[in-house]
Amino acid sequence: MKRNGIKFANRQPLMASKILAYDSTNIIFSSYGEYWRHLRKICTVDLLSAKRVQSFRWIREEEMSNVVGRIASSAGSPVNLTVHIFSSIYSVTARAAFGKKSRSHEQFISLAAEASRRASGFDFSDIFPSLTWLHCHQQNEAPTREGTQGRWILLEHRQY
Repeated sequence: MKRNGIKFANRQPLMASKILAYDSTNIIFSSYGEYWRHLRKICTVDLLSAKRVQSFRWIREEEMSNVVGRIASSAGSPVNLTVHIFSSIYSVTARAAFGKKSRSHEQFISLAAEASRRASGFDFSDIFPSLTWLHCHQQNEAPTREGTQGRWILLEHRQY
């Protein structure tokens, strides 16, 4: 964010960011401007400060211990490290966001994995903007479902 944040913030928006990030309104996909600077300030001062990151150390250590345990338990058989690493990343994010494992923990992880899978896809309109009309309608419906589920998770978290 320090060196190249502005360069990346001014790139052409991708179709996946328009769909998954509510019309490119999160810090990763939004265009440079007052809104982006405000999001960056929130991230650097509140969310990603050294003190805040250090406060979640125990969660990271516990999740990595779980990964090592799962890998050790499957000794002698092939292990898909990608699955274990992504699972631990989603788990750390969920626990840091919600404070503890909750009923919606697995649902949040599944939503994050689905969003990641969708964002990694290829879309012709990213390379050929004039072909935006070719974009698949099915992908437009999924974020509504995922957004609704995400809102329910947040509402459940607020109740506790």
